[in-house]
Amino acid sequence: MGKTVDMGGNPLKEQQPQQPKFNITDSVEMKCAECGNTIFVPGVKFRKISKLLTGQPADMIIPIEVHLCGNCGEINSELYIEVLKQLGI
Repeated sequence: MGKTVDMGGNPLKEQQPQQPKFNITDSVEMKCAECGNTIFVPGVKFRKISKLLTGQPADMIIPIEVHLCGNCGEINSELYIEVLKQLGI
């Protein structure tokens, strides 16, 4: 694949996308919707798909990372992927 050059035959520098400028003071702390706690711990839910549906010799296990409130254990719904929310996971 060829290089892009300017009219003088010099290679052009690739332009890097400009990064937005912000700092932590521009952020909003996330809180548990149930108890207001601000500490979350990672957890994993598992979904199983039958081998009859996948055509594989064994059932397929799918791990899904979730974040739970460190105080009450409620799963933070803001951190779900939208599709998983629709499935009720």
